[in-house]
Amino acid sequence: MRKQLQLVFASIILLLLPYLQFGQVPTLGTTSSFAIFTVADNLDNIGAADSAGDIGSFTDVPTELPGTGIVTGTIYSEGTPILATADADEFNAWDNYDSQLTEVEQVFNNYLAKRGFLKLYDSTLNNWDFEFKSQFIATKYGKTHVISAGNDTMPVIVLLHGFSGSSLIWYKTIKELHKNYKIYAIDILGDANRSEMKVPMEKSNDWTLWLKDICDSLKISHATFVGHSYGGYQSLLFTISYPKIVDKCFLIAPYPGLCEPNLNYSLNYFSMMISPSREKAMNFLQLCVAKDFVIEKSYSDIILLAFENSNPIVPFDNYRISNKLLNSITRPVILFVGDHNNLYYPYQKVAKRINKNIPNCRTVLIKNCGHSPVIEKPEYINEQIDMFVKGE
Repeated sequence: MRKQLQLVFASIILLLLPYLQFGQVPTLGTTSSFAIFTVADNLDNIGAADSAGDIGSFTDVPTELPGTGIVTGTIYSEGTPILATADADEFNAWDNYDSQLTEVEQVFNNYLAKRGFLKLYDSTLNNWDFEFKSQFIATKYGKTHVISAGNDTMPVIVLLHGFSGSSLIWYKTIKELHKNYKIYAIDILGDANRSEMKVPMEKSNDWTLWLKDICDSLKISHATFVGHSYGGYQSLLFTISYPKIVDKCFLIAPYPGLCEPNLNYSLNYFSMMISPSREKAMNFLQLCVAKDFVIEKSYSDIILLAFENSNPIVPFDNYRISNKLLNSITRPVILFVGDHNNLYYPYQKVAKRINKNIPNCRTVLIKNCGHSPVIEKPEYINEQIDMFVKGE
């Protein structure tokens, strides 16, 4: 797996090494002379960058370099013996880096896995065909990536993604709803996405305080919170803790918090985490949708890469939210769950519990849908969010 990940875009820019926060800077050997070092066709800029250092690539000529930029070192092309040595040195340096990561930083299996994931994340985001803003918000727990779109004067909707989904799963929702709302899609700390946890988060209250930091920084005084799966769990906890900020809570198959998973789901998940593989990731992903539903490649590629290469850090101290806490919720809540949801067993149990214990709540069953309505039925979900916010 590690050798395969080397085929993913991997570059070293020497000026950025202090930012990478090595516990002890590893020996880079030959690679230390390189400003940029890549493998197999992955170097591609617009040709206007200056480079202070050597450039190496396993292509005949590094794509688009030097272009109109200035290279103050040597450009090594394919077949130059020094590249093989540099390749080994670069791999050993990242291997050293991985061994020094703290548990807080180890969401991804290793640095090369992280680089590969973020490359796909960025390329997917850059293909979005509407205007949006990508930014980082500083919190006491780490920096958080937020995607926003829409007019600042419009009602606010906060989107929280599910486990290993990242904010990219909200593409169709943001594209449609940003026309009439201000949308914030937040990459949850501790999961496979662009956010980076720096301070340990061990209890569910840590995530609630983190989300409050985000709201304060973005000046969100009130909003509708929309959460899918794990993001629904976070939305529920935040609604309980900060009802003055949450106008309404829109839950899409929230988990955990309301029930236990079925055995098949649990066994597949833990098997994938213990010994990840593409086959296990695909099997698990298929459990998250209705039978025979074909997931769009733009979604499946990023989710599968997250499943294979990360170990999300999530709280389990409030795994089942008590009836007392649910009963304290005063804001309007709506729950959507698919009739083919393989995670809940049975889904009627979840609907019954939430209707019984949350005073102002109703549930909606989505036919021919699994655990991921955001992907399976995006147009329907968008319509329902719009109606819920408007009070229809």
